[in-house]
Amino acid sequence: MAVGVAAALVSALLVSVPVSAAVADDAPGYLVESGAYPDGAAVGAAAGIVLKDGNGGLRVVTCPVPVPVAAGLIEVEFEKSGKRAKVCFETVFRPAVLNLEIAASFGVKAGKQPMDVTYSVAGGPETEIPVPAGGRRSVDTGLTGQSTIVAVEVQADPAVDVPATTTTHPRTAITKIRTGLGSCTGTLVDRSWVLTAASCFAADPATLAAGAPAAPARVLFGPDVANDKTASGTGDLGVKVTHVEPAGNGQDAVLAKLETAVDDIAPMPIATTAPAAGQDLAFTGFGRTDSVWVPLASRTNTYPVTAVGAATVTAAASGASLCLGDGGAPGVRNVDGTDMLVAVASQSTQTGCYGSGIPAGTASSIATRGDVIAGWVAATVQKGLDTTPVAAADQALAQQIVATGRVSGTEALAQIQAYADGFKRGHLIGGQIRDCTIDPVILAALKKVVVDQNFTITISALNEYCTTATPSATSYHAKNSGGHAVDISVVNGVAATGNTAQDQALAAAMFTALPAPAGIGQVACRPALTVPNGWAQTEEDCTHNHFEYHGVPLTPVKPSFDLNSDGKADVIGITSSNALYIYHGNGNGGWTTQTSVSSGWASAKTIIHGDYNGDGKGDMMVVNTDGTLWYYQGDGALGFPTKALAARGWDTKGLITGGIDFNGDKKADLVARESDGHLYAYPGNGNGTFGAKMKIGHDWGGISRVLAGDWTGDGKGDILATTTTGLLRIYPGNNVTLAGGPQVGNGWNNITAITGGVDYGVDGKADLFGRTGDGGLYLYPGLGISGFGASSRVGNGWTSLRLFS
Repeated sequence: MAVGVAAALVSALLVSVPVSAAVADDAPGYLVESGAYPDGAAVGAAAGIVLKDGNGGLRVVTCPVPVPVAAGLIEVEFEKSGKRAKVCFETVFRPAVLNLEIAASFGVKAGKQPMDVTYSVAGGPETEIPVPAGGRRSVDTGLTGQSTIVAVEVQADPAVDVPATTTTHPRTAITKIRTGLGSCTGTLVDRSWVLTAASCFAADPATLAAGAPAAPARVLFGPDVANDKTASGTGDLGVKVTHVEPAGNGQDAVLAKLETAVDDIAPMPIATTAPAAGQDLAFTGFGRTDSVWVPLASRTNTYPVTAVGAATVTAAASGASLCLGDGGAPGVRNVDGTDMLVAVASQSTQTGCYGSGIPAGTASSIATRGDVIAGWVAATVQKGLDTTPVAAADQALAQQIVATGRVSGTEALAQIQAYADGFKRGHLIGGQIRDCTIDPVILAALKKVVVDQNFTITISALNEYCTTATPSATSYHAKNSGGHAVDISVVNGVAATGNTAQDQALAAAMFTALPAPAGIGQVACRPALTVPNGWAQTEEDCTHNHFEYHGVPLTPVKPSFDLNSDGKADVIGITSSNALYIYHGNGNGGWTTQTSVSSGWASAKTIIHGDYNGDGKGDMMVVNTDGTLWYYQGDGALGFPTKALAARGWDTKGLITGGIDFNGDKKADLVARESDGHLYAYPGNGNGTFGAKMKIGHDWGGISRVLAGDWTGDGKGDILATTTTGLLRIYPGNNVTLAGGPQVGNGWNNITAITGGVDYGVDGKADLFGRTGDGGLYLYPGLGISGFGASSRVGNGWTSLRLFS
């Protein structure tokens, strides 16, 4: 007998598979459809042939006498005990494949469709015979009587065998799986993972190891189930399985990783509570029925729960049980209006199943409890998203933090735990995986306060870029991939308000642990707080403590004030009714339109334009009547979503201007005259905060207005000033102080306000705007150290603005 030749004969369509003892001869046990002909030994012996395996498209029927042509049966004639015998097969679907063995010479007759017969006599070479529809062919005409392995393949009729579509076979979360052992049923529980029985991949589920499947495996959805006529893991339809992750602990459950994610089907949720006796479970699978070997559509059987074990559930009822091919089928129960996977089919009594020889009666099935494996499924799915490795130093910091047991907070702790495991936590947002990055500086600060100073904290927010569909472009939780801020809602067991004794202690610790440039929230939740140099104070809810790290400041190419990201400098103003307006520059010293931004600016005393964080987007510093200095970070889209307190006591200062670098570090600074009459620069930290002042000018009492800019074009901050006598002068800067400069104009007592200091044209030189008493706005194009060109009127009605910059 040429054992195993059948597989080679039709290798393109069928691969013979090993049959585990649990499913051999259709015995009760694991529910893998191996492809072996149902009750093949008994049926074949009665017919005088050996039935091996197939794809389910052909099955033995009683031959009528005579065989009517209209029946379209396939006939196999041979010698049996010296007499002519005949076996007939009906076609269930096409293409149909069946492997069999005949110990005699034989002949074949095709049905309504052509077929191919491939055979090998006594282990000899393979021979293929095409048989036309209704035609006959003979094999082993020498009447040797030697054993012949035969593969019969009935071809499909394109006019009749129309492929299934999603209309007839909708794509659902319940799938058919083909593996090296045969076929089973599975459930999509995540876009990249299908849950099924481990026995579908290993004859002994306990021996299944994580990794690539031992043989090719595929998952079929919707019409692919009906259209796929192979009986193995090879083939073109479906999604390839690249990895299997068994549940372990002796449980018959495994997660199969899909090569390509499935986004058009909603995964089925898994129940987290145990089923109870008497509850009905509806099992849907692609296994045999009481009369069909290989169904092309799923069917559902409902059984009441009869017993609940530590890890399994038993369901039984009178009728037919789950059959071969139903391994891994989900046992579903509707919980509060949602279908939940409660169990995963593992074994059954095979009662009433086609070919089992066990008549219908009490059908009993054993399934793995969904609630027992739900945590493992979630962890495995998450592990599949956590793929970006972290630096060893960051992993060590996270491990130390987690080891203390003094940090809580579901999502935030999970982000830190992922770092401790060596990877960034991943979240699926809009079909793409986003990493939950944690700024190493934030991580180091948390280590210092938790590990070194023994704080116990609950973190309510860490990285929000990876958890939010539309993350903020300005929040340090989300900007630049996020993770640059941390919110702490409970400190040493006390709920945060921003001003408890525990909050104050934490703030003091973070001032040391977190380097500048940085920020602390809750400015309105506590009395005035003195913060270290380079720390901003932001407005946050009084339900937590907010800390943010601003990172290495950006370096702008040149001073700018672009509020709508069109590459052209703009002007901002506050009307007499305290509304904030933006005037869109046209790149030629004029305007294209104006935009009303917001109202309620009555407290604003001075506004100073600039790019104070170096991101190329216009920002604004505002001095309020109470002397507070606020930083409004622009978003480049006509908005200022972030507001931070930069300093107090600015009500005593005059001649305030800024937005230009006066100390050579490429960051925008502020300039103001103090009560001693001298002019000082306040070096920017690149985050809307400012360092210790430096004197850049002496005795500025005779000056009425100032405007910062690179008026000389040498890359160093200069001051343009009008004197009380109406003269206009440039005071060149050298990154340390200001020098005396040329007079570039007179008669400026008629000008009621000035702004500019950046290029509003196309020549790269700083320009100047002046407003006259009649509300006219004039452009004075910059010429460098020599002053300005001829003015042109570019606006009217500007007296409606009480402040502009």
